[in-house]
Amino acid sequence: HAGLAVPDFPLAHGRLWPATAAESVAGYNTARRDVLEPNPITAAHICVHMTHRLGACVLLGAAVLLFVKTRRTVLSRFGIFWLAVLLVQASLGASVVWTNKAADLATLHVVCGALALVSVSLAAICAWRAAGQGTVDVAARLPADSPTSRAAGTA
Repeated sequence: HAGLAVPDFPLAHGRLWPATAAESVAGYNTARRDVLEPNPITAAHICVHMTHRLGACVLLGAAVLLFVKTRRTVLSRFGIFWLAVLLVQASLGASVVWTNKAADLATLHVVCGALALVSVSLAAICAWRAAGQGTVDVAARLPADSPTSRAAGTA
């Protein structure tokens, strides 16, 4: 039930980090927009929701850093792609809050999050493999009669 434990954005119950004292949570529950939700939110729900937001900020920062660090490398296209995906993801997340958890936007938010996770995982695997291959003597792996090995002086 933490999905809309904090129903406003960019602030959280009017603050940067909402109060989680029992009386504050009780006040949040009485003022909730979602009157059809029978389960009240708890301080733990608020903490989960805010941790999600904080994680999103950390990932956006990492994407900006990756974009800056890989501008002139083989990974530059991935840096642009991942930053774009996370910007869309953040926009969808804000829209989910603003629309009181519209199902279509919430679904797109989840799909975009999965795309971000898969793409960064694949990029990490590719970067790890490329770094590992950089330490291998490529000339030693070429056939002795290839033009490249002759040019390298291994034939």
